[in-house]
Amino acid sequence: MNKVIYEKGLDISYEKILRDYLRTGQKKDLYQIEKFSKELMKEGIGPEVIVEIHLKAIRKINKNKSTYSRKTIDESFTFLMEGIINYEIACQEYLASSEADYLVKIRDLNQKLSEKLAENYLGVVRALISALELKNSYTRGHSESVTRYAVALAKKLKLSPEEIESIEVAAVLHDIGKIGVQESILNKPGKLNDEEWGEMKQHPEFSYRILKEVNFPWDVKPIIYAHHERYDGKGYPAGLKGREIPLGARIIAVADTFAAMTSDRAYRKGLSKEAAIEELKRVAGAQLDPELVGVFVEILRSDKERL
Repeated sequence: MNKVIYEKGLDISYEKILRDYLRTGQKKDLYQIEKFSKELMKEGIGPEVIVEIHLKAIRKINKNKSTYSRKTIDESFTFLMEGIINYEIACQEYLASSEADYLVKIRDLNQKLSEKLAENYLGVVRALISALELKNSYTRGHSESVTRYAVALAKKLKLSPEEIESIEVAAVLHDIGKIGVQESILNKPGKLNDEEWGEMKQHPEFSYRILKEVNFPWDVKPIIYAHHERYDGKGYPAGLKGREIPLGARIIAVADTFAAMTSDRAYRKGLSKEAAIEELKRVAGAQLDPELVGVFVEILRSDKERL
């Protein structure tokens, strides 16, 4: 079958499924979304393509952005991602439950599947970021910088490879909740007013809603949810304080603050490295974990580290 016709057919099929759910709000229609993504995974269609089909359908159905609630749209996206993840998990469980006579073959297959599963999880991560980049062009460079700084800090702290990997994925996805923020706010060339800032501050909660049903192999959700908490307890969304804030979130907060200060925006020029370091030291103990700021400043001033 012609590839263009095939892809168009998928778009039309999914649009009908999504429209049915958005219109009725019934769980049976929501599960059809999960089933759709599982079926495409079986056919070898990757997560990025599946998410793009979803985004096309959302844009077409919800041209008037007040037509359907953000909560309903977020829930449809969550079930789409759950279908992708559950397909891979089901394959693993099938292999694990096979008869003992085939253990050698199963182990080999399971190893290959584990590699494929990890690859597909990363595909999910890339798909999520692609969805956000469509709304906010600043996100890509910012997420890359935050990830680089956060990983460097995690390595300097001698965290385990598993912890470093969790922090890396969380850093990549830390702003994913901005998918739920209006584009006019994300791309505003000037400072936000109180109402706009109020909506922007909801993005950690939007992140949690989007990711809550996605069973990542990394413990990223608490990190992403808490990365705007302050060391003095005056942050958001939960007002956590000091060591109540997950270490990964405290690390990303340092990386995020430095990346934001040194980036050019439409309404201001980025700070120099030295000016940003002085600002980090100024907010240490209030906004940021002072110990982590100290270690990060060491990294920035080290001749051996290239960030």
